[in-house]
Amino acid sequence: MLEQVPNSQVVRFGTFEVDLRLGELRRNGIRVKLTGQPFQILVILLEHPGDLVTREQLQRRLWPSDTFVDFDRGLNAAINRVREALGDSAENPRFVETLPRRGYRFIAPLVDSRPVGATLPASESNVRAAQTITSPGALSVSEASERRPVSRRLKLLLGGVSISAALAVVAVITLAAGIGWLHFHKGNSSALGATPRMVPFTSSPGAKTNPAFSPDGKEVAFGWQSEKDEGLRIYVKLVGAGTPLRLTGGPGDDDSPAWSPDGRFVAFVRHSGSMSGYFIVPSLGGPERKIAVRYADTFDYERLVNWLPDGKNLLVADQSSPQDAHISLILISIENGRRQVVLTPPGPYLADATSSPDGKYIAFRQGGGSMSQEIYVMRVDGSDASRLTSDKALIQGLAWTQDSKSIVFSSTRAGLQSLWRIPISGGVPSSLITAGDDAATPTISGDGSQLAFVLSRANSNIWRVAGPAAKSSPPSRLIASSRWENDANFSPDGKRIAFSSTRTGTQELWLCNSDGSNAVQLTSLAAPSTDTPRWSPDGKQIAFDSVSEGHSKILLISTEGGSPRQLAEGPNEVQSWSYDGKWVYFSSNRSGAWEIWKVSPEGGSPVQVTKQQASRASGGTERGMNSFESADGKFLFYRRDEGLWRMPVEGGESTRILKNISIMWRVCGNGICFLEEKENPAENPARLKRFDLRSGRTTSFGSVDLGREGSFGTFDVSPDGRWVIYPRVDTFNSDIMLVEDFH
Repeated sequence: MLEQVPNSQVVRFGTFEVDLRLGELRRNGIRVKLTGQPFQILVILLEHPGDLVTREQLQRRLWPSDTFVDFDRGLNAAINRVREALGDSAENPRFVETLPRRGYRFIAPLVDSRPVGATLPASESNVRAAQTITSPGALSVSEASERRPVSRRLKLLLGGVSISAALAVVAVITLAAGIGWLHFHKGNSSALGATPRMVPFTSSPGAKTNPAFSPDGKEVAFGWQSEKDEGLRIYVKLVGAGTPLRLTGGPGDDDSPAWSPDGRFVAFVRHSGSMSGYFIVPSLGGPERKIAVRYADTFDYERLVNWLPDGKNLLVADQSSPQDAHISLILISIENGRRQVVLTPPGPYLADATSSPDGKYIAFRQGGGSMSQEIYVMRVDGSDASRLTSDKALIQGLAWTQDSKSIVFSSTRAGLQSLWRIPISGGVPSSLITAGDDAATPTISGDGSQLAFVLSRANSNIWRVAGPAAKSSPPSRLIASSRWENDANFSPDGKRIAFSSTRTGTQELWLCNSDGSNAVQLTSLAAPSTDTPRWSPDGKQIAFDSVSEGHSKILLISTEGGSPRQLAEGPNEVQSWSYDGKWVYFSSNRSGAWEIWKVSPEGGSPVQVTKQQASRASGGTERGMNSFESADGKFLFYRRDEGLWRMPVEGGESTRILKNISIMWRVCGNGICFLEEKENPAENPARLKRFDLRSGRTTSFGSVDLGREGSFGTFDVSPDGRWVIYPRVDTFNSDIMLVEDFH
């Protein structure tokens, strides 16, 4: 007997959709092979999103009592097949979570948007999958986040360079976010009180960062770079009305405001070379006072300073001294700027240190890199540190709930940059809100009734301009979408282009013709980051880097499609091929400093190429980055300390041939083509230059307008020298959203 499907024939989550009528699982519209009991198990889990489905329930549904079979072995095999189809893992689940000895739980947000009241035809092979899909109670997700590439490519936007934006599409963003929030609370408002209401707190042009509530919840301090200002400044605005009051105006960029417990002062961080430091300013306006120097040079959607409830100390994540290469949790005295190290955890990445409202605990995020972090909580004296999450995901901002029992945070743990909540006692994070774009840096008012966060969206496209072997022509947009297009690379014959794109919701590799037509998706990894494709010399394979499960990997895929093959596991990025195709070069800090390595495309252990030990002052971030062989295969060129270096492929001493070069450069024939390096990417036009390797002369062959947002990523020159393709951030919108009656 057929059962009624009251809500939907198609259930969506992430980049997947389950068609109950056809009995199909699809990813980005492409069918994924999953049939029989594994498909039926997935449907049963989707009936109860977020809830435990016991092994006994699955046995009763799929293995009748008169069936003689090894149930445990059959169920385990079926669950593994489901995870394989979804690209999931038991250790770091994004979709199906195992509750040991009890059962399983589907943890990703669902989207259900098809007509209701449909039935399944008995002729379908998966008719048993036509079980009742109860109301998912899940979040309504409008679009998948593109934060992964924005995190990597736009991090400089918030540190010493210009950010501005076109008018934000606030109405659309608010609608998408509001629907998601209200959908989540549907049916719960009677128990929780008034239904939360989402409204835009800001709607003016420009980039907003790191909102922070005043102690009484009546004001919000935030960073804002308006269209009229080249720098990021601290502003304060009343909730509900009023014009923002500008508090800071010094050199460089000011960010990460934090209110003193009595509401009289706002602490903030200034980024301005030797003048970088921690400052406080009266919340009503007035003279600034520098508390201490800031040594670390990190600035990526982080809360860099917080005030302890005692009002006497700032809590920061910083180096204890210029000579210390480690980031520690440090208390800085408001009175005299004295530093006290609380904890120096292992690993290179530490951020978002914040104390609980009751002053007993400190939460922070820490991990092996900006794309792989976990949340930790410890007592304020540094004892009893414990890890709360095991997601190896990108985390952007932590906020304590008013009762000091839970933490709200932004994460890509389910593939979307959305907000989650987790109790400090441990457990599985619960989905709080999916806003359709980047929901980052949450903050909660002192009475717990209001939540604010930053919602942002960037649009980057691939542009084309005449190369050194062609007549000058104006730039034109070649590959475009409403999302993020980046890292374009010509095939060896110049007829095709490989590029990365988030047009389907996650960053994947695509191929198209050299004129931008006939775009075809090449990968379907659904990873936080997949980019920098590089063609093999014979045009049959593409090497690229991808971040998944907290690891950055160098992968290889056929240009005809198929499953990628791993060459090296990271931290790695920005690879290229040798002239003869026998090696794939890549950058890695596996030796403790960023150096050039190479690995055979057939596999094997990576071989270190450069051995220039990075200094502590540079933190190893500017040593041995993107590399390319010369056209004749005799030399290897690579960027180090903002200069271009050359060394023999067979080994030997390195020689610097250019003192200053941007990350946008390529070997082009007997020269080096590069985009002029500018301190401020918004300064236009940027000149295209060519350095002749034989004469040593540098000439200009064109210029490009990079817009106010600049260009972040890599560029390429066609094999015949007629074209240069490059990414350009055309718009970057961010606003602060306010959730009233937050529960």
